[in-house]
This record gives sequence, C-alpha cells and structure tokens, in this order.
Amino acid sequence: MNPEKYDRDNLGKFRKDFSRFVRDYGKKHGLHIQYLVIPEQHKKGGWHMHGFLKGIPPDHLRPFSTGEKLPRYLHTKVKKGMAIYDWTAYREKFGFCDIEPIRNLQAAAAYVTKYITKGFGSGVQALGNHLYYASQGLKRAKIIKKGAINPDSFYWDFENEYVKIKWYDGGQNPESLIMEDNHIKKLREQRDKLYEIQKWQSEFDTETGEIFFESPFDD
Repeated sequence: MNPEKYDRDNLGKFRKDFSRFVRDYGKKHGLHIQYLVIPEQHKKGGWHMHGFLKGIPPDHLRPFSTGEKLPRYLHTKVKKGMAIYDWTAYREKFGFCDIEPIRNLQAAAAYVTKYITKGFGSGVQALGNHLYYASQGLKRAKIIKKGAINPDSFYWDFENEYVKIKWYDGGQNPESLIMEDNHIKKLREQRDKLYEIQKWQSEFDTETGEIFFESPFDD
C-alpha cells in the first residue's frame, strides 16, 4: 500500500475497502473475482499483502517491462522473460502491486502457507486481525480423517516452526497414515520406560494460604 494514497497502518479499513473494491470492479466489468490475501506487517508498522487472485482477465492487466523502475527481484524476473503484471485499477486506488500467473501449484501452496503460518509468530492475531482474508464461495478444506501420526514415518512436503504439511493426492488411503490407539499406547509405554516422568508436587502453606509447587528441576 502506498502511504501517499492510503493509510497503510489501518488494516481493518483496507480489508473493507479492498473487499468493496473487488466487488464493485467485478460488477462494473461483469467478472467473478475471488481472492485469498494474507497481511504481513512491516517493521515500521505498515501492512502489505500476499495472496491469490482469480477471475481477472489478462487484458485487464499490464505487463511490466525492463525499462520501468522496479524492485530488483522483479526486474530480474522480467529480464528473464517471466510474465509479471501490474493491475492498474488496484494501483491507482491502493498503490503498487505485482501479479504473476501460478507456475507450480505446490510451490504456490507452500508460498501462501508460509505467510499464513508466519502470522502466528508476527502478532497478527494479537493485534486483533485475521491471519488471512478470503472472498465468499471459495472451497474449504475437509477433514477426512483425524488422529495421531508418527512424524518420522514419512517426509514432509512443507514445514516451518509453526506447521508441517504432507500433501495427499488421493492415491493413498488416508487411514493408513493414522496410528491405531493400541500402537499409540505402546509408543507411550516405550517413552515412559526411556524417560522417567517426574511430576511437580504442590504444597499448601497453612499460615499464609499460599499454594506453591516444588519443581523437580530444583536442586
């Protein structure tokens, strides 16, 4: 968001204005535009967005050229012949944006997951904001099977400090990934034999009424 065009510190206002902008633009041009955007906060407090857009025809976008003043990473892509676009209507309303076609579905999914989960640690929720904003009508994830798994039994397709993801394409029975209750019980028994579990003992001071704990880690 361009601070000269828009208050980049007011994420709540942007969310409402962006939703209205997409809706009005779609009505004006007879388009059904869908989106999923993830807010990321700058160190100085302002916000910018990452995400996906669907339903904007190519002739509504303007391709960037190497003769323009662009960030280095974009200039490098354009110089290599990669298609990078400017959405003029958005730029005039909110500020600079760059749009690229999806070239690899899994890489794109990992990209957006990175920024959604990054929000857990960046304080997005603590500031009273959502981790992402989505238009109505998008398909939602469905829970096929729920349970415990052995994380060492396969390689993760994507992981960071907040989440781990294994892509499931339907070729494998999802129930085969879930451990049975008796298997979980055996693993816990093995763990308990290897590592003695110590519990904190609570004590009660009859004079002060204070309840305190004696830590097993204290000398």
